[in-house]
Amino acid sequence: MEVYLISLRNKGRVAAKGTLKTTDSKRVIGGSMLGTEFVGVYVDGIENKGDEELPRPLYSICTLIDVVGFIIPWPKSHVSVLFYSLLYRFLLCSLIVLLLIPPPRCR
Repeated sequence: MEVYLISLRNKGRVAAKGTLKTTDSKRVIGGSMLGTEFVGVYVDGIENKGDEELPRPLYSICTLIDVVGFIIPWPKSHVSVLFYSLLYRFLLCSLIVLLLIPPPRCR
């Protein structure tokens, strides 16, 4: 699922775009367990400068610009689902339901 990573410094600002990879609180990323407050996100690209600091450094990497192409822990309170991803899933589910319902029979 495609997501936005919301800045921890600037309220409401999108810091990066990524793909949600895991919500498993026991999953280890960068040597630390995610826990209940974090999710694992694959960073696809940076919005703005990329100078946003990571809430949990990934080994010796401390900023978002350096983790493009990596899965990082990010606070779930600062992850927003992309609208188009939700719309696509809704339309796909609607199409499946329509295909499963038999057409009315003529008498």
